[in-house]
Amino acid sequence: MYVNSNTNTTHDIVDRTCIKRDDVIATLSHLNVLYYVKGQHVIYLSRDLIQAHQKAMQRRNLRVDAKLLNWKSRDWSKRGRW
Repeated sequence: MYVNSNTNTTHDIVDRTCIKRDDVIATLSHLNVLYYVKGQHVIYLSRDLIQAHQKAMQRRNLRVDAKLLNWKSRDWSKRGRW
């Protein structure tokens, strides 16, 4: 068993991605990497699961060039009032 000293919590994932906590928990549960132990959620990624994911990513043909992505945040304070 590999134990990573850099721990991530569901709260960290929610803060970094702005995805709802319930959605994060549901997704991790669906992927079978989230366990509930002693009153806390534990994210466990087996070495086999990580290797399988890396292998799948190498075979994947779809590539995204981050330089071509353009995102601008909206200033909602400037929107018209109804």
